[in-house]
Amino acid sequence: MKTTTIIFLLLFSFFLVPLVGGTPATEIKENQPVRVGVRTIKPFIFLDQQEPKGFAIDLWEATAKELGLSYNYVASKGISHTLEDIIGDKIDLAIGAITVTKEREVNIDFTHSYFHTGLGIMVAQARNFSLSAFFNSLFTPQLLLSIGFFLLFLLVTSHVIWLAECRSNHTFHRNYLPGIFEGMYWSIVTASTVGYGDYTPKSKIGRILTIIIIIVSLPLFALFVGNLSSDITLHKMRSTISGPEDLIELRVGMLKGSTAEEYVKTISQNKLYPFETIDEAYQWLIAGKLDAVVEDRPILQYFQENEGKGKVKVLGATFEKEDYAFALTQYSPLREDLNRALLTLIENGTFAEIHEKWFGSKNP
Repeated sequence: MKTTTIIFLLLFSFFLVPLVGGTPATEIKENQPVRVGVRTIKPFIFLDQQEPKGFAIDLWEATAKELGLSYNYVASKGISHTLEDIIGDKIDLAIGAITVTKEREVNIDFTHSYFHTGLGIMVAQARNFSLSAFFNSLFTPQLLLSIGFFLLFLLVTSHVIWLAECRSNHTFHRNYLPGIFEGMYWSIVTASTVGYGDYTPKSKIGRILTIIIIIVSLPLFALFVGNLSSDITLHKMRSTISGPEDLIELRVGMLKGSTAEEYVKTISQNKLYPFETIDEAYQWLIAGKLDAVVEDRPILQYFQENEGKGKVKVLGATFEKEDYAFALTQYSPLREDLNRALLTLIENGTFAEIHEKWFGSKNP
């Protein structure tokens, strides 16, 4: 009887306890190196050196030393890949500029936050006026396509009216080149509703065609003028960005899967350009293919003061406050140890020294 009871209790514990306690934590075997996810996000992590370096690297290595942990770095392309690796149990934790959000908390765990910041906006540095740069910015491929279609329409209508009128009266020249020139002139003044009256169709077929051309050309001309007016307005807006409210309808770049992408989606669903790496967004901005880049402010400021010096400018506004933390697999056994180690580093001044090394001040 006792043996039966023991067996029953063992089976009860085996099947029921995991159900009561939730999903079991990912086990970190003793003496097994911790798999640490990293990605290039300057100045928090640099992976273009022989050894990874940066603020987050120094902080992690000080934390690991405090706990006596061995570890291996696992590189990923971007934040979306890093988060997928954590959820897929390909890594044990991830470091770098990882923002704590309630959406992410559903699938992963976080340590105590150690860095407080927010989003910022970066634009291309204003340069001396350049006529070529103005036209490159103003005449977008969409507008050039509209201009080309409108000119083609004028060319077709000039041929139609000339063919209808060249033999019936002397309003339009009978020879091809001068006659087409007059037909083009007539098409332009007709489409624009100016209609000077010096060239008017006399034949019945010419007048019927004129009615059709006017009906078709008026909305086309209005559409053309509207597109041109809209692009001029957008060109002015691109030079007067002062905050997130000015990003609507502009070309905005951000990191794919980042909190910046989620924020920009709340104010605009159009003209969003998510990139796998933030360096791609920087290059598009400098090349004039973007109007602004939205990213965590310290990351933008680092680029402004280094590779982007004299080329870009970070605006003064900071919005959408954020907290960074180490990201872990759910129910990770490392979480409490990491929290205690981070608090120790903050209290003994190690954190302040690391912060001063990378950001120039001890105050985080």
